[in-house]
Amino acid sequence: MFAGEELSGHSERGSGSVMPWLALQRPVNRTLWLRAEAGYRVSAASGYHSTTVPLGIGFRWADVTTNGVGAYLEFYPSLFAYHLDRAPVAVFTGEPPPTQIDRVVPGLMTGFGFYLRASSSVSMTYGLRFLRSAEIADDLGSLQYAGFQVGIDWRPAYER
Repeated sequence: MFAGEELSGHSERGSGSVMPWLALQRPVNRTLWLRAEAGYRVSAASGYHSTTVPLGIGFRWADVTTNGVGAYLEFYPSLFAYHLDRAPVAVFTGEPPPTQIDRVVPGLMTGFGFYLRASSSVSMTYGLRFLRSAEIADDLGSLQYAGFQVGIDWRPAYER
């Protein structure tokens, strides 16, 4: 689960949000994990409704400790699927912006934090996460989110 603050974008600027996540991971070695992540976020206010779905495949490095507490660092090249419905905007010159936008743009997700291992298969993760996309449209700019994430990880026990 990712709870964060949108740093830029359209009229949602500065709005808080919660974004649920699902991640699948596979070990490369004892400290490096190949991960695929997907999130989902819906925002609505007067005059607009937007949906953001970030998809990323990358790596998480997690140190191996015997005491059950460790750190992690993650980096994911990503694609952001974005949909926006908004009320028509009155402009004085030129063409008005579109009322519906559907785009898939590249971006990245990165973060760091720590984990508390409850058993050989389960751990809790706490960390900071940053997401940024390329520009979605001329009048919208890019998506940027920063926030705190909390997660529960399950993985098969690693053979020693």
